[in-house]
Amino acid sequence: MSRAITDFTTGEVSILLLSAQAKASGANLQCATNVVLLDPAGSSAEHGATLEQQAIGRAVRMGQENAVKVVRFLVKDSIEEDL
Repeated sequence: MSRAITDFTTGEVSILLLSAQAKASGANLQCATNVVLLDPAGSSAEHGATLEQQAIGRAVRMGQENAVKVVRFLVKDSIEEDL
C-alpha cells in the first residue's frame, strides 16, 4: 500500500482507491482534492463515522492549499441510510 500512496502523492497516478478501514493511519494525502466514500465503514454508526472522519482528515489537513470535495454514496432504502 505504501507504494500506491507514494505514487499518488508524487503525481505518478492521479486516482488512489483506498478502503477507509485500511491500515493507512498517518497517511498524508493533502494533495487530494476529492474524497469519495463508497462503503459504510465499521460495524456501528459511531465507529463508521470515526473511520470516515479519519479518511477525510487524510486529505483535509494543515498545508492543504485546495478545497476538498467530499462525496458519500448511499444505497436508497438500505441499512446504510440508518447508519
